[in-house]
Amino acid sequence: MTVFISLVCLFTLPSLFSFHAIWQEPPGRASIGKLKPQCRLPVNVDHMSLYCGGFTVQHARNNGKCGICGDPYNGPFPHQAGGIYARGTIARSYKPGQIIDIEIDLVANHQGFFTFAICPHNDPHSSPDRSCFEAHPLKLFSPRISPYYATANTGVKRMRVGLPAGMTCKGCILQYTYTSGNNWGKGAQSAEVQSKDCLDPLATGRLGCGQQETFRGCADICIGDFCPKDPNTCQKVDEIYAGDGEPSSSNPITTRRPAVINTTRSPAILTTNRPTPATTWEWQSEPRCDLAGVKPQYYSMQGDSYCKKFCLNKFKSECFRGANTKFLCYCKSSSGRNPPVSAQFSRVAPKFQANQIAYKPVTVNVLERNPGYYQIW
Repeated sequence: MTVFISLVCLFTLPSLFSFHAIWQEPPGRASIGKLKPQCRLPVNVDHMSLYCGGFTVQHARNNGKCGICGDPYNGPFPHQAGGIYARGTIARSYKPGQIIDIEIDLVANHQGFFTFAICPHNDPHSSPDRSCFEAHPLKLFSPRISPYYATANTGVKRMRVGLPAGMTCKGCILQYTYTSGNNWGKGAQSAEVQSKDCLDPLATGRLGCGQQETFRGCADICIGDFCPKDPNTCQKVDEIYAGDGEPSSSNPITTRRPAVINTTRSPAILTTNRPTPATTWEWQSEPRCDLAGVKPQYYSMQGDSYCKKFCLNKFKSECFRGANTKFLCYCKSSSGRNPPVSAQFSRVAPKFQANQIAYKPVTVNVLERNPGYYQIW
C-alpha cells in the first residue's frame, strides 16, 4: 500500500518533479558556456532547468506567464539582457530564409509540443517586448503532416525550422518554447502557448490540457552575409558590422523610419471642428465578438475560458448578458467597425497599454496527442 501511494504522488504532483531540456543546437544562452568553452563564458551548471521558475511559480504566482527567455515572469532574469548568461555571443550564423537544424536534448520526457519564434532585436544591452516574438512565429518542417510535435522517449530531438526569407540581423534572438503534456485537465495550458483542442469550454478533461509546465530558452544568432563564418566563433553582436544603416534589420516592426513632420501650416486648409478619424466611429450594425477573452488585468485561464464561452463569435450585446462579462471580458470585431487596438488603448496609461497588448497567448493546432504517431526525427 505504501508503494502504491508513493507512485500516485509521483505522477500527480508536477511541481515537485521537473523534466529537463537542453537546447544544444544552436547553443542556447543557458548552455552556450558549456557548449562553447573556447569563449570562456559563464557556465550555468543547471542549464537543463530553464522552466519559468517551475510549475508553482509559473501558475500560482504568475498566472501562467513566463519570461521571454525562460526565467520566471517576475524575475530574476539571468538569461535576459544584463543577466549573467546573456552576453550577446553569437551561437550560429545563417542565411535569410534558411531551414536550420534544431537539437533539444530531453533528459526526461513528459510529452507536449514545441513552438519557435524569432525577434530581430539587434541590441544585446536591452530585452525586446514579448510582442516582437509574437510577430515572428517560425514554421517547423516535418516529414509528417503536423507542424507541431508530440514527443516520445528521451534523448536528442531533431527538428528543422524555417527562418523568415526577408529577415537579416546581426543580433536576432531565436526562442523555443516546450509546452509539456503529461498533466490531465481542461482549459489552456498556460498564458504563453495554448492548443486549440484545449480551449473548448464545453470539452471534458483530457491529457495535455489544463495547467502544464513550460520550458523556454533563447539563442543569439546572426542572419546575413555579414555574419561570422566560423561556427565556433566567439564574436559578439556589438562586434559585427552589418554595413551601412546599422543596426541591420530588415524587419519593419523593429526598424522604424523617423516620421516626416510638415512644419508648414496652411490656415486656409486646416480646420478645428472636424472629428478625428482615429477616435470617431460610426456603427452600422451590431458588432460580433470575433476576438474574445478575459481582460489582461484580470487574467486567469479559468476566466479566459469563461469569457470565450459567453462571448466568442457572439454579438456584443449577447456577450455582455453573462454574469460580470461586461466587467471581465473584452469583445473585439475584425470587421473594421471596431477601433484599431492603438485607438482603443490611446487613453490608457503606458504601462497598462503595454500589458493589454502583450498578453495575447500564442494559439497552435496540435492535431494528434498520441506520442507514437508523431515522432521527431
